[in-house]
Amino acid sequence: MNLTNPSKLILALSIRACLVALIGMSCAEFAAAQYITGQPADASFLIGQASFEGKNLGPINASSVVPTAIAIDPSSGKVFVLDADRNRVLRFASLSTLTVGGAAEGVLGQSDFVSANYGVSATRFRGVRAIAIDLQGNLFVAEGTRVLRFDRAAGLPNGAPATAVLGQANFTDREVAVSATRMALPTGLTVDAQGALYVADAAGRRVLRFDHASSKANGAAADGVIGQVDFTTVDVSRTPPNGFVYPYALAVDAAGRLFVSDKADHCVLRFDGAAAKANGAAADALLGNPGSACPDVPGEARRLTSSCMTSPQGIAVDGGGRLFVASSGDHRVMVFEQAATKSNGATADVVLGQTDAQASIPAAGTARLNFPMGVAVDASGRLYVADVSNHRIVSFLPQGTLATEPVPVEQGPVSSLRIGPNPATYAIGLELVSSRAFGLQIEVVNLAGQPVLSQRNDISAGTQRVSLGTGALAQGVYVLRLLDSATGQPIYTGRTLKQ
Repeated sequence: MNLTNPSKLILALSIRACLVALIGMSCAEFAAAQYITGQPADASFLIGQASFEGKNLGPINASSVVPTAIAIDPSSGKVFVLDADRNRVLRFASLSTLTVGGAAEGVLGQSDFVSANYGVSATRFRGVRAIAIDLQGNLFVAEGTRVLRFDRAAGLPNGAPATAVLGQANFTDREVAVSATRMALPTGLTVDAQGALYVADAAGRRVLRFDHASSKANGAAADGVIGQVDFTTVDVSRTPPNGFVYPYALAVDAAGRLFVSDKADHCVLRFDGAAAKANGAAADALLGNPGSACPDVPGEARRLTSSCMTSPQGIAVDGGGRLFVASSGDHRVMVFEQAATKSNGATADVVLGQTDAQASIPAAGTARLNFPMGVAVDASGRLYVADVSNHRIVSFLPQGTLATEPVPVEQGPVSSLRIGPNPATYAIGLELVSSRAFGLQIEVVNLAGQPVLSQRNDISAGTQRVSLGTGALAQGVYVLRLLDSATGQPIYTGRTLKQ
């Protein structure tokens, strides 16, 4: 590229002006990072498979996993993955160091990476269903009829014993009961900013709250209950919004709002100020259609809506109040912007894992999911999905807003191209219209002419969206190049800013 070109110089100056805006001024080029219906998963991140087309379950080792839940340690950045079929929790190193098909660095519930034993003790799991981690890095594991706590889990050796247990008096009891000190079937966990642990006790049709959970002694009593009027009642007539049918997964936002997925009633309930709720308090709002899953017409392809859910399981909330719901039976993740403001039955703003809001196709690849169960989101807004039937974990990056007007293309099969955001934080998104199928080579080059990122995507004829993760790039100005990978023919060259 000729850097003395006046038009290029003007663009560079406008980018430098936008860099100044990062210090506190506004800049018209900035746009809030957002997800886009149908966007593909990040091609640089994959756990459990060697490629996005694979879905084979390999032998038990540090790379093979049937993921059902994910938790990200805010104190260390490490990722914990629940491998329920093998009765273990795998620990992966910092997300920035993970590669496609990368191996775990540690394991709990087993003494090594090749065992799949079960038991009821401080070092073994049996029927493990959920994990959560608090701000200090203490890991909670729901299994059987109890919740185990592993303090400072990021540094524990393989097979380390739990520090404490809730739901049972000791590490070897397995009593099934409904009380303030016993649990029937814990399936979901979350911890709020004050250290309160919430436990979805599905068989008890309730959610228990344990204040200051990291300091609780073995068998300590719960401090509150939602879904039932007291700790010993199981009233099956209490259905949403006054109770639950089968509370499954939990998430809490920065303001202390608790979200509960009801797997059997096909909805997600919201409880504002959950820590201060009286026992048995009703939900403040709900998403989905209680009692009704998405329609299924025999002999026809399923055509969904943006508001229905089928067996919602994992849920997560990011720092901006965006709610992610794994609608497992529909093979998709629903995204609700500003979930705390949504009215009953509101439609999702975005759908991930399917090409549009009506599709329900279980498949592998970068644009499909097959029975997603667990979801988690990190501090940067990146989403992680436990894609169970594909035996993998995939990640989606917020895309930012695409430019309103197309950018000029040089030559080749692309007739229209939109790019955004610029500046980019997590990813650069492309929307292109092509006259034919071809291989798209995306390259990011620094101003010294050195390639720093590259990615190849197979493009179909028609309109298609593609994303390139930029989280690993240092802040600065770069050149973005798009080429036909078969011929080397340039399609687009332009500057982009990484903020």
